[in-house]
Amino acid sequence: MLRKPGENEPERQKKFPRLKASQKPPSEVRNLARHSPAFHEQAPQRYCIRDSHKGSEVWAIRWITCWRQTHDDSVVSNQCTLIVARNVLTDEVKFFLSNPVPGRDGWTLRMILRIAFGR
Repeated sequence: MLRKPGENEPERQKKFPRLKASQKPPSEVRNLARHSPAFHEQAPQRYCIRDSHKGSEVWAIRWITCWRQTHDDSVVSNQCTLIVARNVLTDEVKFFLSNPVPGRDGWTLRMILRIAFGR
């Protein structure tokens, strides 16, 4: 018997693919930046991104290498770089996830930051 839900009845929730019970759930980037020991053990590096008419724009950078969850729920993917940048003057926070890893294939953190802040 098919029927439409009434006005006061909630519709069925859509089913989304879930992780396997044995895997850890994925973490949000802002939670990683706040609670991860890898970020807390690292002292922020200051980078002058650009010189503007208001003065130089300085960002405090912390970064780690990580692996993303892929679309088919496997945890292993290509290694990526997660960069958390905080503006020293305004406390604005930006998150970047880049495919190149510093120190591999000639990539440096400065090159990755130039691409990230240039977009």
